[in-house]
Amino acid sequence: MNYEYRYNGEEYSVSVDRADDGYKVTVSESSFPLNITTIDANTFMLASDNGSKRLLHIARTDGKVYLQMDGRVHILEDVLADEDSGGAAAGDIVDGVQKVVAPMPGKLVKVTVSEGEKVTKGTNVCIVEAMKMENVVQAKLDGVVKNIAFKPGDLVDTDKPILEIVSED
Repeated sequence: MNYEYRYNGEEYSVSVDRADDGYKVTVSESSFPLNITTIDANTFMLASDNGSKRLLHIARTDGKVYLQMDGRVHILEDVLADEDSGGAAAGDIVDGVQKVVAPMPGKLVKVTVSEGEKVTKGTNVCIVEAMKMENVVQAKLDGVVKNIAFKPGDLVDTDKPILEIVSED
């Protein structure tokens, strides 16, 4: 997974790759091994080779990533997030279909559209709660809502579409 973030005006490249015994995290040109244990959808235990452990809480919304660790909150700007990207983790458009996914694992609070409903780019289609923050997800294209797969209260993830928006073109 590759990311580009801005923190305090400086840009950083971050990659997280699976390794034999955990993960290899690279920030700009510095790499280090890390074991990551998932506590819940937004909370992780990070353990380094020297035995130190830290609890990390993560939330994403509106092109920003909020990291809470050691009692401090760090706000990263997602450099790769397009300002017109259609809200948090709206999903990529492939062959005229937007598969709307959660910005991060959480609970589906509300689906604001119905199957068969016509929507325009920027329409709010659902709300996902993660780390006690509500993330509004928007349509990235004009189209018709199809295949609503979850209902409010369901747990959603970043890899299974909540719904699809199919272009009418």
